Amino acid sequence: MPPTVSFRICFPLIIITLLPAALTYAQGTKSDYTRAKNLPRLLSGKVFKDRINPDWRTPTQFWYRLNLPNRKTQFILVDAAIPSRKLAFDHARLAAALTKLTKRKFNPNQLSIEAIHPSANPNQLQLRLASKGYLLNLKTYTLTSIDPPAKPKPQPRRRRGGWPRQPTSSRRSNTSPDRKWSLTIQNHNLYLIENATKSKTQLTTDGSEKAQYSPNAYFSPNSKKIIAIRTIPAQRHTVYRIESSPKDQVQPKLHARNYLKPGDRIAIPRPILIDIPTKKIIPVNDTLFRNPWRLSEFRWAKDSSRFTFLHNQRGHQILRIVAINPNTGAATPLIDEVSKTFIDYAYKQFKYYLDNTNEIIWMSERDGHNHLYLYNAKTGKVKNRITKGKWVVRRVLRV
Repeated sequence: MPPTVSFRICFPLIIITLLPAALTYAQGTKSDYTRAKNLPRLLSGKVFKDRINPDWRTPTQFWYRLNLPNRKTQFILVDAAIPSRKLAFDHARLAAALTKLTKRKFNPNQLSIEAIHPSANPNQLQLRLASKGYLLNLKTYTLTSIDPPAKPKPQPRRRRGGWPRQPTSSRRSNTSPDRKWSLTIQNHNLYLIENATKSKTQLTTDGSEKAQYSPNAYFSPNSKKIIAIRTIPAQRHTVYRIESSPKDQVQPKLHARNYLKPGDRIAIPRPILIDIPTKKIIPVNDTLFRNPWRLSEFRWAKDSSRFTFLHNQRGHQILRIVAINPNTGAATPLIDEVSKTFIDYAYKQFKYYLDNTNEIIWMSERDGHNHLYLYNAKTGKVKNRITKGKWVVRRVLRV
């Protein structure tokens, strides 16, 4: 039986020998961590022409600085009315003119221009350099000292995880715009109070702990309609974890928290339309927003003719603007963005309502690239594409 005995003795020895190597590989070596720590520094300065920070000087013209390899810079002037994009000036000739005027050496590839302003004369530019102003003749490249143009405008700060927020939402309140009516909650239901007489009318009867109304609602601008929000809370799903080595005791600790899993019921909000003169609820068909991940961007039209909101369907394959008729309660899709895979609602979503022209600017990846589209806000039809090409819109800034 020696072979059997030998096998039983050697097998544990092999396992013991291999374990430290396996553990070392899983944890990584000191050099691995050093490389990971230095990764941002190693990658820094390897990507160029990836962003534009425009400084608008007229309603149609802006300039920006372009950083290039080897610390080179270029200054670009854009006129959206023509449209045109070109070098703002001949960098070598400007450097020579600055050197001649100031008696200091200027590198044409590293000019520190602080501001560029188009002049009324198309053959002239106003420049700001080292807090001093110059008028540049683009034909002769002669410089004249002037009062410096204003400094570049600070760029809007980006929200974490998204674009600069646009003012598209109506304000939630428990008081109507004309101050005649107020909402309150009693026994989970909505009551309407006439402020002058303090008389109270119960509006809803289906409120409960499992279907909660918010006392803050969206009153129409003419104070005749209310969109209230009734929410069925998310279910509770308790998950547990064990803290094996707590600092304050020898025995392990059991921790519990509420953590929803795929398939669990999340919170389900529903807009409820209420007519103030009759104090009646107008039914709204929820077919278009039956399974929401989130409802947001609630918005009354200025003339109270329509109420809209953004529906992000659970699974993030449908993103639509839903319009509700305040007289009939009919819900129709105004903009319907559908994807077989995923809609990046966090980083690639932008919308802006142009009320004066009844239009909406909408962002979409429908053609494989992230671009902007102009919609007719009444019909929901695309009027035209704003941007197009094998490139993507990264940011949208208000001028």
